[in-house]
Amino acid sequence: MLEKIYSPEDKIIIIGGGVSFKGINTSKIKDKPIIGVNAAYKLGSWIDILFFGDCRFYEWNRLELEKWPNSAVTCCTKLRNHPKIEYLEPIDSQKIDTDNLNSISWPTKNGGANSGGAAICLAAKLGAKNIFLLGFDGQPVNGQHHWHNYYKISSRDWIYSRFNNFFKVIAQDALECNINIYNVNPDSAIPYFKKITPDEFYGLIS
Repeated sequence: MLEKIYSPEDKIIIIGGGVSFKGINTSKIKDKPIIGVNAAYKLGSWIDILFFGDCRFYEWNRLELEKWPNSAVTCCTKLRNHPKIEYLEPIDSQKIDTDNLNSISWPTKNGGANSGGAAICLAAKLGAKNIFLLGFDGQPVNGQHHWHNYYKISSRDWIYSRFNNFFKVIAQDALECNINIYNVNPDSAIPYFKKITPDEFYGLIS
């Protein structure tokens, strides 16, 4: 079961997969509390917590994930009894639900389930009140979907609008819970979080 590990003063970074992450100076964030989404674990052990929801991701990266030295959390039902990976029951909801530490929102009925959105919910469940999103673009950039080329299948352009349904409810919930969420990409197509520049981000986390 999860525990509240973040204080209201902590500034939590979530690294998603968007191309804009290439513009981040990682030397300025390595000592900060970080949740990495999916392939972000490949950046190194300075990623404190890894979250992934898609069972295919585990199958593609099984050997490396079994050796991952830090915390890993998933809602992949195939890993319900995994000895090393923390399992949270996927709930077909778009709500953050900060009080329920046994489950995670994974809205499948509308096709909006995505690991980035669930990672935001995870951060909030762990006590975060200030969350900074890196690589949350909501669209391809120059034909690219990710800052890396680790995935075995390519994303589809239309999937982003589905993801936005999840982000919209998360943003509404965050306001009600006094959680500040910043998207460190002024050009992001996700309209629901406050957008800031990388330089503004560095100033806020320093």
